[in-house]
Amino acid sequence: MRGKSITIWDIQKILLRKGRLIAVCTVFGGLLLWGISTLLLPEMYTTSASLYVYSSSERQQEDNLDITSSELTASQQLADTCGVIIQSNSVLSRVIEQLGLSISEEKLRERIDVTTVNDTEVISVSVSDTSPKQAQDIANTIADVLPDEFERVVKAGGVEVVDYAEEPDRPSSPNVLLNTFAGVLAGFLISCGIVFLREFFDTRIRDEEGLSEYFNYEIPVLGVIPSLEETAEDRNPKRSRQRNEKR
Repeated sequence: MRGKSITIWDIQKILLRKGRLIAVCTVFGGLLLWGISTLLLPEMYTTSASLYVYSSSERQQEDNLDITSSELTASQQLADTCGVIIQSNSVLSRVIEQLGLSISEEKLRERIDVTTVNDTEVISVSVSDTSPKQAQDIANTIADVLPDEFERVVKAGGVEVVDYAEEPDRPSSPNVLLNTFAGVLAGFLISCGIVFLREFFDTRIRDEEGLSEYFNYEIPVLGVIPSLEETAEDRNPKRSRQRNEKR
C-alpha cells in the first residue's frame, strides 16, 4: 500500500486477487488438523464418580435439619481437603495396586480431575483413559478406597458415594469437528496475514494505477511505453511466415 493506510477497498481487491491462494491455505489448514485429530491423537474416554463429604458435627445432627452456616462452611472446606487427599500418593498407590496398573502415581494423577460441584459438599472425580473400562475402574476404585484414607488423615467426618462411575460409550476427546474448524480458521487467518503483509511491504510499481497511487494522484501520468518484447516465435522468420500463411 506504499505508505498509505489500507482501506476496505484495498482489502477487497487483495482478497479477490489472492482468493485462490487463501482458499487453498484454508482447506489445507482444515485437512491438516483433521488428519492430526483422526490419525495421531489417541481417543480418550472420560467418566466420573460423585462423592459427598460431611463433617462429624453434621453427621451427629443428621436428624436435625437446623444446620448452621459454620457447619456448612466446615463441610465445604473438608470437600476441598478431600480433593487433595484423592490425588495423594497414598490413595493413588492403593488404586494402582488393586487394579494392577503399570503406571506411576504421577502419571495417574495427570488423568484425574477433582472439582467441587457448585460450592457444595459434593465433589466430582473425573478420570480419563484410552480404555473406557479402565477409566470406570479407576474412578470407582478411588471412590472405594477414599473413605478409609480420608478418616485416617482427617479424623473428622467422612465420605459417602453418591454415584459410581459408568463406562463411557463414546470418546471425550479429540473433538474432530472442533479441531477441523480451528484448522480452517487458522489457515484462513494465517494466509490472509501473509498476503496483507506482502502487499503492504511490496514497493514495486506494476501499472499506471500503481504509479498514480504511489504519488497520491498528485502527478498525472503523461504516457505509457508499451512492451516491445518479441516472443520466440516472432523472432523465427520461418514460424512467423507459417503463422501468416495459416491466417
